[in-house]
Amino acid sequence: MRDHTRNVTFGNPEIGLQGAASRCPAFLRPDATYAGLFHDFGKYSAMFLQRLQGKVSGLDHWCPGTHFLLKKDLSELAAAAVHAHHVGLGKWAQVTCLKKTLFSVEGRTPTISADQLKAALEAFVADGFTLEGMGRGRKLRATVASMLDARMVLSALVDADYADTAHHMRGEVRPKAEALDVDQAIKNLQTYVGTLGMGASQEVLEARAALRQAAVAAAELGRGLFTLEAPTGSGKTLAMLEFALRHMQRHLELQRIVVALPFLSITDQTVNEYRKALKEQTDQGRLLEHTSLADWRRKPRDDENASEDAERRAEEAFSEDWLPPIIVTTTVQLFESMFSDRPGACRKLCSLANSVILVDEVQTLPRPLLSATVRALARLAHPDYGCSAVLSTATQPGIFTFASAVAKENEEEEFNKGWHPVPIISRNAGLYELTRRYTIDWNLCDTAQNWDTMAEALADHSRALCIVNTRKHARLLTERVLALSPRAEVRHISTNMCAQHRRSVLALDGITDRSKPCILISTQCVEAGVDLDFPFVYRALAPLDAIAQAAGRCNRAGAGTGQVYVFRPEEEVYPGKLYQQGAEQADSLRKQVNHIDPQDPSAFDTFFERLYSNENIPGSTKELEQAIQARDFPEVARIYRLIEHNDVVHVLSPYPGTPDVPGRLTSRFFREAQPFVVDARRNEALESVWIGSTLPGTEDWYALSDAEAYDAMLGLRLDKELPVR
Repeated sequence: MRDHTRNVTFGNPEIGLQGAASRCPAFLRPDATYAGLFHDFGKYSAMFLQRLQGKVSGLDHWCPGTHFLLKKDLSELAAAAVHAHHVGLGKWAQVTCLKKTLFSVEGRTPTISADQLKAALEAFVADGFTLEGMGRGRKLRATVASMLDARMVLSALVDADYADTAHHMRGEVRPKAEALDVDQAIKNLQTYVGTLGMGASQEVLEARAALRQAAVAAAELGRGLFTLEAPTGSGKTLAMLEFALRHMQRHLELQRIVVALPFLSITDQTVNEYRKALKEQTDQGRLLEHTSLADWRRKPRDDENASEDAERRAEEAFSEDWLPPIIVTTTVQLFESMFSDRPGACRKLCSLANSVILVDEVQTLPRPLLSATVRALARLAHPDYGCSAVLSTATQPGIFTFASAVAKENEEEEFNKGWHPVPIISRNAGLYELTRRYTIDWNLCDTAQNWDTMAEALADHSRALCIVNTRKHARLLTERVLALSPRAEVRHISTNMCAQHRRSVLALDGITDRSKPCILISTQCVEAGVDLDFPFVYRALAPLDAIAQAAGRCNRAGAGTGQVYVFRPEEEVYPGKLYQQGAEQADSLRKQVNHIDPQDPSAFDTFFERLYSNENIPGSTKELEQAIQARDFPEVARIYRLIEHNDVVHVLSPYPGTPDVPGRLTSRFFREAQPFVVDARRNEALESVWIGSTLPGTEDWYALSDAEAYDAMLGLRLDKELPVR
């Protein structure tokens, strides 16, 4: 007990363990110290000894430490973390009841009663722990910033606690992340950039060079918030990487680069680009891909090859604590962790301190979460955390709208620097003029277009892309085009296909090689950040930013002029009410001005200004703001979801590579199965004749009753029709 408490609080160099006091940012060190010292305070009891002897169970050893911290007014952040380190962050109103009365919030039996506290404290002091000289920690305020501070203290605590426990129980030692040679990484990147540009127009090359120069100049600025607004195809991915590396070179305190992307297809593409650009500086664990498609997830346990097994184990460990110097992950993983109530999800958060956080395709963040998101990023960009954050997009979603929300959250200037992002490159630099690569035609929005008409238009092209709004529409249109004997090979991508299936299709020559014939029909999962290049692009009516992102897949290299058509489908169905509102606003705007050019960034200023003016709380909801005011961590976590999880089941596909279902389901199986799962609405799945039984011990994981239900082109089919042959 004594050694564990000391290790968790202060670390243990002999086993490479970093304690909670040093794992977290310096300004939270008192709170993390209190959390480490008192997280197992409830184990200083005779009852817990009986638990170790197997005589009792169902005990609560976390509320006694929480009670002591609150009663002595030592640190509310530490109290929140101590209470949460096993059961998760709770409703603060329930946790604060422990200040006056010692009981179990979870209804268990506390290991220490109120009259035993004195004896427990004496045993605590006898083990060499003292509170002398320690000041008071922080209060938990009703703000996004303060709640993030509480998660950071929990992060420091659980990282040290889990690591020390794993070493004690199984002899595990956390792997060390290899350091990044920033100077060499920059040299490698420069060499790689010099090899690019084949097939691109002179104007596109000029735009890319201008963006890189601006990124290099901005990297010399102080740490803080930045925006990068640049057209599709102008080289944002490598420009952001160069900014991050040179910013680390300028500010030696910066320890890592965290890249957050909205779709798995983009993370896969970005990881490959980083590996080619940085070469050996991504080897030996320097780059962690933390997604369900990461290569390390699909590597089976190999007891005969110790080095490969050790490599996989290291990647798994790094996915828990994010210690490598380069992290490529999804916006879901990053931001939902920043608003989570679960100890495991919060564990990696301390690694965000002193990081360069690159958020690409920021326009994909749900509108009701934008205000809370910018408030969290503003907190990380404060000197307390020492981060720099870059929000990048071709269609900036009016994020300056939320400056007042950041300012209102905390009137104390020392804790709140506000929302003042610095543009890495000005609109006056002329990037959008240099990269005009297509013309856009809105005439097909005047009247509804039936699927037969659209199929005929697509089938007549040798190379074209069509993006629609729903999986059903993608499937219907694909079937209609196939029935017409089209001029080119037809491909389909939607989330009816498992992630590994989509990844395989995106890697096909017909998709990647702009010189080859191909008709690609897809949902919006390919329109942001995916490196596609088609001379003709059709887009079903959608929000203006979605239309612009789809248009960004048109004539990407700038060779000649591409053509984009926006059409109104005969069946106007949208993936959610907010998406429909955006589509209606885009249609209203184009009718008013007769024509909108998505290559004009000022069009988005008008679009988002109108969109937010129709919302009661721009960028947020009453429900979310009330949960923040109540400091209700579980409710905030429930509401803050980038992807809606309600009434969804996970269907294991029979796609090649899908792991066999073991007799006993393990966390390893679920990790390995993730790339081969299709999410489906519960009611549609349960009504389907193709759905089999749930996997043993689960409520929302299903297998198919017949492999015929998964089509090689269209993916999962839940209706009674036979698959496409």
